[in-house]
Amino acid sequence: MSYDCAIYWTVIPGFNDEFGTKGYEHQHLPIQDWEIMFPLKIEFHYPLHKNLFFTAETGVKVKGIQHRIFSGKDAIGKYSSHTTVLVLNPDLPYGPMDKIPYFYYSGKREISKIHCNLHVGLGLYYKLPYGDLLRFITGINLSFGNIIEGIYVYQIPRTWGVFAVRNDFIYTQLSYIHTLYWQKAKKYVKTQEYSFASKKERRGKILELLKAW
Repeated sequence: MSYDCAIYWTVIPGFNDEFGTKGYEHQHLPIQDWEIMFPLKIEFHYPLHKNLFFTAETGVKVKGIQHRIFSGKDAIGKYSSHTTVLVLNPDLPYGPMDKIPYFYYSGKREISKIHCNLHVGLGLYYKLPYGDLLRFITGINLSFGNIIEGIYVYQIPRTWGVFAVRNDFIYTQLSYIHTLYWQKAKKYVKTQEYSFASKKERRGKILELLKAW
């Protein structure tokens, strides 16, 4: 999990004219955290061609288990950041500038709470000659709720608001799936005590079995 915020830099006449024009600027210091997610899903397959299959998947991703184990059932995660600005001291116009707080935010997260995300994907399977599979899937992950909730404060203009962080994203997967069909066919050929003139002929028999299966 990673998120960043953009601060609105405003000009207050007679106070912080050196800020320049109004606008948003990212802090470039994203808050980051990590956790393990366990996917539980159902896959559907439909043949498009002899070795090509359409697939669809849906399920949930369970997360937060490791936090529950290592942090206990009442653990709370806290996330905060602040920004200061340099301004001229009216009493010492030619002296050092004063550093004063400008922006601050604080959020919290129930670390020990186990969450679930919904994920849905579509893709293709391709069956290789020796029985293994190539799979490409793209989909979307949707949160059932916010991960972090909190407030932000602009301390000079005295304004505030609320913010929330969610875990929604698009994902892609490219997988190689080893089915063990080649080893199964190889073992079957060996147990049947076939006689082959060459390794090429033996390989051809194995491929023939894979096509039949």
